[in-house]
Amino acid sequence: MTQLYVLGIGTDSVTRTDLAKYKLSDDRNGELVWKQLEEYNDALRKYCKYNNVFLIDLASKLPKSNEYFYDEMHYTSAGSIRIG
Repeated sequence: MTQLYVLGIGTDSVTRTDLAKYKLSDDRNGELVWKQLEEYNDALRKYCKYNNVFLIDLASKLPKSNEYFYDEMHYTSAGSIRIG
């Protein structure tokens, strides 16, 4: 299963926050962290495709919105229902 993160490219539909510019520390923002996580997700997608392993690609299925996340990576009840 690919890894989800609310931060990245786009605007949160609830808070209207620019998720790429969200500052996590002096040298890390939402865009950078999402790009790093997507490197992992891409490697996992390639591995699964090459080895004919079923993959649940949640990272591409769940919208980046505080409707579905209560912090950067944990799901709200609505997020859990949508995933389920």
